[in-house]
Amino acid sequence: MTASLPSFPEFYRAINDRDPFPWQARLANRLATDGTWPDEIGVPTGMGKTACLEIAVWWLASQADRAPAERTAPTRIWWVVNRRLLVDSTAEQACKLAKKLEDSRNSGDSEGNAKPDSDALAMVAERLRSLSAGRGEPPLKVISLQGGLASRRPTDPSCPTVILGTLPMYGSRLLFRGYGSSRRAVDAAMAGTDSLVLLDEAHLAPHLRSLTVALNECIPGAQPLHGRALYIHVPPGKRRGGKDKRGNLWPVYGKEPEHVLQRLKDAQPQPDETVNLSPRRVAEVLGLPGEDPGRAPEVLPGILWEWVKTTTPPEGEAPVEPYFSGMASPEYTVSVIWRVHVPESGRRLWPRAKDREAVDILIHELKDTLKDTADTCWLGSDGVTAEEVASKDSLRPGDRIVLPTNRGLLDDFGWNPSATDPVVDVSLTGQGLPLNPTAVKRLCGIDLASEIKQALGTEDDETNELDEAERDQAITAILEAIRAVETPKGWDPEEWSDFTDSLEPSIVESRREVARLRVRSPQREGGAPVDDFDENSLVDSVSASNRELATLAGHGQAVGGQSRMVAEQVGPSSAPM
Repeated sequence: MTASLPSFPEFYRAINDRDPFPWQARLANRLATDGTWPDEIGVPTGMGKTACLEIAVWWLASQADRAPAERTAPTRIWWVVNRRLLVDSTAEQACKLAKKLEDSRNSGDSEGNAKPDSDALAMVAERLRSLSAGRGEPPLKVISLQGGLASRRPTDPSCPTVILGTLPMYGSRLLFRGYGSSRRAVDAAMAGTDSLVLLDEAHLAPHLRSLTVALNECIPGAQPLHGRALYIHVPPGKRRGGKDKRGNLWPVYGKEPEHVLQRLKDAQPQPDETVNLSPRRVAEVLGLPGEDPGRAPEVLPGILWEWVKTTTPPEGEAPVEPYFSGMASPEYTVSVIWRVHVPESGRRLWPRAKDREAVDILIHELKDTLKDTADTCWLGSDGVTAEEVASKDSLRPGDRIVLPTNRGLLDDFGWNPSATDPVVDVSLTGQGLPLNPTAVKRLCGIDLASEIKQALGTEDDETNELDEAERDQAITAILEAIRAVETPKGWDPEEWSDFTDSLEPSIVESRREVARLRVRSPQREGGAPVDDFDENSLVDSVSASNRELATLAGHGQAVGGQSRMVAEQVGPSSAPM
């Protein structure tokens, strides 16, 4: 039996400890009655635009008692924005929402009595859980796609999910060329079907809106994206030193803020010399937007078919970027991470790359900045194996690049071609220390080449392995030397102390990876999530319950059963298998 549905104001109060704005309540009521989003949501900064996520989640929960074929609320909610920093801030709110829903089971007072707000959360959480085919799925998953490094996707297509990403991350997936994706057809399905796309800063992405209309004409049955939004933001703070060399050019908006300010100044002032800045008066003064979005290429069925049928891009195929960012200035980007240890070609990156350490950089800016590609590699299609960068001209959009930390080019505000300070390798915390002389020198500024060779079992001009006592002595010397250095630039002293103290005198050696000192209680490395619909978990579970299912035929049978469960949750139960 499906749980009762609280009203949207009750649900919103349970999340935010305050009542929703009138426009938020009206939008929720419209969805509940008409099941349609407006063509435009135009609200100023501070008026709670990210509540659209909560409204969409509540709307999905409201239809949990309907048959899959009768639901109009999509299972996946995409939040797409043109700048990564805005993705980060919205991701925090989405994670807060997901955590409150997950924790609602245990909410209550000291005597175990549920509070009204926890009741509202628990009811929505129960309804969301009922949509998932998997066992033990959370009410709501949150996935952040940034940097193109981790090919993350919902492992259970029936599980309610919020996916946040930049315009290139979504647009490339929609056109079967997902950045960082090894399963492009699957990611295209996740982006283009059973999905609600909330396009933040939509006036900065007119070509994506046009693209969805074009796809609707190319693909029978596809639904165009109607949502548009217009939000106003203040300019970012100046860089260190208080100087802004950009003059009157703002990031993202260019000269538009200067023109808007001048038009406001030219408006007829009130008798007391003030300017009426009410929303209605501002609209009268400014009028309709006058920007020219420029041209975008036409989506032809033949080109679309080439994207659909090929996973590996053939030589000379049409790039996807102009279709969602325009022809005048398409944003061809690469993802860059900084490491103390850059593996040689054919070796594997350790620790695994994660989105949180990646920075998306316009490819022409990176080419203009790099003098050479020494100590630089790019990650192959598996996202792990390093391959040589022959020259900076060989870089292609969507590439995943690894730079040494001593290259600089990054400061507290992000990408900065003039920055020369070493970049902090954020991947080491909770993982370990690469036993590579160059890596240790980049990190600590000390030369431990001899000690590292001893610890790994060989020295110069020697072919015989050292005995265990000599290797242990070398490891101890390495730990003492590292713990004695001053805190490296960019590291917090307490964080550095915790990291070095956690290192253990034990070497981990893996095939095709750098040897390293392990840490106590290492954090789980990146990789495919493990749950009911993860293939490895499926193999383990069927093998443990029935040894006969561990065969290839048995595995296929188990996969088929799981697929049927998903199909019954997201579509007609009579769907062929």
